[in-house]
Amino acid sequence: MTQFNYCKTTICRHLLFLVLALSFGFTAQAKDNTITLPPTSPHFGPSQINVIFDHYTPGSRERVRIILYNGAFSGGPYDTKLRKNADGTQGFAITENLVLPTQADLKIGKRAIPIIMVPEGKLTITLDSTNVKFDGDYAALCTELQTVKDNLETSGRTFFDDIKGMTPLQYKQFIVDTYQANKKAIDKAAVSKACKTYARVQLDLNYIGHLLGYKTYLSMSNMISKDSTAQKNLETPIDSASYFKGLSKMSILRSVNQRYYPYYCELDNKPLGIHIINDELSDNLIKADKYGKKLTSSNPFMPAPNTPLSEEELQAAKAEITCQPVLQLLLAKNEQVAQKAKADAEASKKLREEAAAKGTFSIVDIPEKMAAGKIIETLIAPYKGKTILIDFWNTWCMPCRAAMKSIKPIKEEMKDIVYIYIADATSPIDKWNEMIPDIHGIHTRISNPQSTELGKQYNFDAIPTYVIIDKQGHKIYQHTGFPGIEALKEALTNANK
Repeated sequence: MTQFNYCKTTICRHLLFLVLALSFGFTAQAKDNTITLPPTSPHFGPSQINVIFDHYTPGSRERVRIILYNGAFSGGPYDTKLRKNADGTQGFAITENLVLPTQADLKIGKRAIPIIMVPEGKLTITLDSTNVKFDGDYAALCTELQTVKDNLETSGRTFFDDIKGMTPLQYKQFIVDTYQANKKAIDKAAVSKACKTYARVQLDLNYIGHLLGYKTYLSMSNMISKDSTAQKNLETPIDSASYFKGLSKMSILRSVNQRYYPYYCELDNKPLGIHIINDELSDNLIKADKYGKKLTSSNPFMPAPNTPLSEEELQAAKAEITCQPVLQLLLAKNEQVAQKAKADAEASKKLREEAAAKGTFSIVDIPEKMAAGKIIETLIAPYKGKTILIDFWNTWCMPCRAAMKSIKPIKEEMKDIVYIYIADATSPIDKWNEMIPDIHGIHTRISNPQSTELGKQYNFDAIPTYVIIDKQGHKIYQHTGFPGIEALKEALTNANK
């Protein structure tokens, strides 16, 4: 079910980098009278963010989280549970290791407050019903950033609607026009030179990224609109030399300030003359990212793999990565993941003991090397002569979880049906362990490659997906998306005759 994510990684990053309009006012208390940019030299250290809600509580439907935009195997997103402080306020705190200044968003519902985190930095954000106040490292810069937050990229809230059906040349003109308008807005903004410099870095590199990724963005827009004509427009041929002309001459590509852009290492395109500064840091970040992909997800909206590096991988990383702060970051992240994996293993052991004692749910361990074609066969083998409902789901899938609540009455009524739930490794093991005791049935959590192959085998690419196996062991029903209680009950009744 790895492929069941509705958005491609590149598009998810784009969506994550959209800076949403926010109605709060802003005031600042900075340590320095002079607003400066943080240094771009690599330095390993923890960054601490403390958020305080002062006599203000987010609405029940306003999800509070911090999303960290950091290309070097960052943490996050941090879904937070508000704690009550001694002074009657509410809040939360996070700490994340960094080697470079990194942009993050404090998100409250659909609103976002962009902030800058730095190694060994501390920043406190205090919110009431109308204002936001920053205290600590680069507080004044964070405050000014709110003034230009809508000008940091070449897109907006309606980006995919705006570009729907465009040819590559029309798309380029749209991006260029948006870029020029935002550049003018930044130049006119009543903010410091430091803030303008930071904003232009984000805008310039976002502009380059949007042009280089024109096929991805247009394809995604067309997929959302389901417009076949629009897809033909995308296939209009272009002259690459002309289309990307001028990008390689942009001054940001020769400035160390490009390190303020979270994914600057990923913009490398040597055939087009687009390349990052060829220095030890960029080279080491690219090398470290190869190992970091085992530790964190490249898409902050998706769960991390959380697989510690093997001893062989650790030794190889130490030999390859010559920049000490980058190596420190990788080793620290690996230790965090290893500790979490150990805790998860202990929790899983207790969960199996609980399953044996309760008898309302059970867990089937599927070996990672088992072929996808054998998985369903293995799961249904003990239940010959029974009607079986297989539910493909994941912990992060809200429609899946909503459907499970709707299906509860069916399970109460049709207790002779066998209910099998298949999730994959994109479901964090701790969250999966927490949820399945309340989902009565047989559970398994397979690897992502197995999930992908199962999707191909059963011809579906989204979840929830339901499969019904009749008493003779034949698949007689399949549906992607919740079909509704009555339709599902009817299908189960027919299979159970």
